Amino acid sequence: MVDATQVPAGWTGSTTSCAVGTESSGSIGATLLAVNTLRDFAGLPPVGFDAELNRKALSAAVMMRAAGALSHSPGPDWPCYTADGDEGAGRSNLYLGQSGAGAMVGYVDDGGVDSLGHRRWLLDPRGVTFGTGSTGSTNALLVIGGGGTPAAPPQLVSWPPAGFVPWPLVFDTWSMAITQAGAVDTSGATVSVTVDGQSRATSNVRTLADGFGTGRTVAWESALTDADRAGVRQVTATLSNVVIGGVPRSFTVAFEGFPVLPPAAPVFTAQRTGDAVRVSWQAAAERGVPVTGYRILGEDSGGIAFDQTVGGDVRQTNIPYVRPDRVVNVRVIPLSRAGSPEVAALAVSPPRAAGSRIPARLRVTQIRLRGRQLLVRARLARRASGKRLRVMVRAGRRTRSVTRTIREGRAGFSIRLAPLYLRHRPLRVTIRFAGSGAVRPASARFTFR
Repeated sequence: MVDATQVPAGWTGSTTSCAVGTESSGSIGATLLAVNTLRDFAGLPPVGFDAELNRKALSAAVMMRAAGALSHSPGPDWPCYTADGDEGAGRSNLYLGQSGAGAMVGYVDDGGVDSLGHRRWLLDPRGVTFGTGSTGSTNALLVIGGGGTPAAPPQLVSWPPAGFVPWPLVFDTWSMAITQAGAVDTSGATVSVTVDGQSRATSNVRTLADGFGTGRTVAWESALTDADRAGVRQVTATLSNVVIGGVPRSFTVAFEGFPVLPPAAPVFTAQRTGDAVRVSWQAAAERGVPVTGYRILGEDSGGIAFDQTVGGDVRQTNIPYVRPDRVVNVRVIPLSRAGSPEVAALAVSPPRAAGSRIPARLRVTQIRLRGRQLLVRARLARRASGKRLRVMVRAGRRTRSVTRTIREGRAGFSIRLAPLYLRHRPLRVTIRFAGSGAVRPASARFTFR
């Protein structure tokens, strides 16, 4: 149902020309899925859509969009008025601001509607055939007089319903509707609610007006806390002192409320393999909504190095990466309709060169000043070929830094110094391998006094 709310209406009509147009079959299917999912939560049988009822409902939705307002009895002066739209408006739930599956959730919420009429019509236990029309910003759900033979209704229709209910579908106003025939007296009804065995306050317990799909209905508000909604909770709601045929009755609904959260951060590994990064991960634990994919994000000192998205069933990928001198920070981020969790980065160092377990040792055999030249001779162990030496010459607060590429065996080079360095004492010289990488750090320090 979460996916269904993302399906666009695909409406082809226009309020400028008052063309009713059509709604896409995908949107109609997503709307029906939402209706029947909500009804299934409440323990009710599914309904179907009828093409003729859909046409009338869409005509009504176009009128509501043209006017930017809602009415169940629009007159002939209503924008884009049609007889079909007039009939559809009088037999439908109407929504301004949402359409399709999202509007179906809004009907069951029914916030600000004291009668809860939209909820009660969508959850009508005797409903068999409905119609729908969506324009992208309005919806009409034709719920009255659709025909068909209804199944025997359950004794009670409640929202929140019994069973497992995600917290986003536990709305501020709760209700219980008693559907059985006969005289039902709820004038003395009381309500109690518990969360994990602890009482919660209720308010505004009231009997709603009859004539809105379900039978005699009692509604109230339950004072749940943010902490209640943050975890998995066992909730009970009990409606007492209902008199049916002269006999006092009580009804209890128990449900498990659970949060809909982004999936948990997955366990993953990453390693450099030549000119690529190999990333492997375990499936992320889902927490109310499915994982739709994974985003593999790599960042180094230059910014985003790679950004790849793969399907939800993929567990490994090789990503080209040819920056051998940089550390890359890798994240595997699960994607879902509820968002993504914070994922800590895994720092992946450059691969070691072959044989790099043997340290490249540095031994300076000669260093001296000759005129304005600093002469350096060094003996270098194997595995150091192609590496760089950095020579830092410091005179007080002034520093000159020079790098030289070296080869295996003996190396000699000279550095030309400014007069300032030649006059200053002490003159400190440090020679070491430049940067990190495949060689073990080594250095030599000298002072001229």
